[in-house]
Amino acid sequence: GVGGKVQPMSVAAVDDELTGNSPSLNIYSDLDETSSDRRGSGIQSRTGNELGETFTLTLRGHTTDPIEFNAADTTMKTRLEALPNIGTVDVKRSAPSPDLGYTWTVSFLSNPGYFPVNSRNLDLLTPNVEYLSGNSSTVTVDAIEEGTEPLSGYFQLKYSDGNYTKATDELEKDISAADLKAELEELDIVGAVDVSRTTNVDGYTWLVTFNG
Repeated sequence: GVGGKVQPMSVAAVDDELTGNSPSLNIYSDLDETSSDRRGSGIQSRTGNELGETFTLTLRGHTTDPIEFNAADTTMKTRLEALPNIGTVDVKRSAPSPDLGYTWTVSFLSNPGYFPVNSRNLDLLTPNVEYLSGNSSTVTVDAIEEGTEPLSGYFQLKYSDGNYTKATDELEKDISAADLKAELEELDIVGAVDVSRTTNVDGYTWLVTFNG
């Protein structure tokens, strides 16, 4: 429906078909009428509510540049990714409400120091609406989906030569290629090995080559 600060109604001269002794039709809006214009009526026109100006968002002491009340999803993405403690985000913006309010859905795809890249929960962004215009205008931040648990813990590897099975000590979740090589070669049924490690968005891959 129609809401917010709408354009005032008007009546074109060709549509005014009132008859009688000097009839007139007056339309008032935005408090532009006097008490005499209302002829004793206690009902007064008023200005519709409409958002305007800017707000900011803060995460752990780092604050964005001003964000327009109707910022495009690309603008919101740019403002957030400019913060040093935010990596990559995906932003989708809703259509406007009657009073020009919007909803931005922000997905945090990566953050500095978080691994895997979409793990851990962020603190909620803190809005500052000091410069946002409109009656009772505000910004609300809610969490829709929690992040996954960060990669943690240990693992072990076992090797069997057909007669004996030996296991490594507990290995760190992100053990380096050099340290994994050393751990494997500590097993007396394993000879020399070469190890390489690749970092993926969701963990690590170790390639082990047995050289005899």
